[in-house]
Amino acid sequence: MKKFLLLSLIGITLVACGKKKITNEMLVGEWSCHYNDLRAPWKDGQFLDYINEQNGSVKVHYYMQDNTLMMSYNDNSDHASPFNLDELLAMNGIEEIVSNLKTKNIVELNYISNDEFNFNEIQEVTYLYGTNAQEENYNVKLKSELACKRIQ
Repeated sequence: MKKFLLLSLIGITLVACGKKKITNEMLVGEWSCHYNDLRAPWKDGQFLDYINEQNGSVKVHYYMQDNTLMMSYNDNSDHASPFNLDELLAMNGIEEIVSNLKTKNIVELNYISNDEFNFNEIQEVTYLYGTNAQEENYNVKLKSELACKRIQ
């Protein structure tokens, strides 16, 4: 009986200490973020390896205004915009087809600690029922990687 009780308590503790998630409250503050924008072109019926298109650093400020999480870049509070974490996460796995173009989004938001997170987004665009030339012109896979650490 004691073993069963002990195992039950351990199980409850493990469930209660589940995976931490990024929340609006956690994001509030100043962050230093490094980004990479990558592109994988299409050739001969498949995507090639990613090519680094652009990388750099940006300072991001998240703050609450009227119960809305707001975000601005590089101390430019005049151009702040709402940041909807739930809407961003809801994009994961979404596929849309418009005018023979199929778009698929994969979104990953990884909690590392209260002072660090990573965000990755992959957008894959493929031309449906096209010729080889159309596929090489339109098919592309874009990947954005963002690694952020809290400044304040």
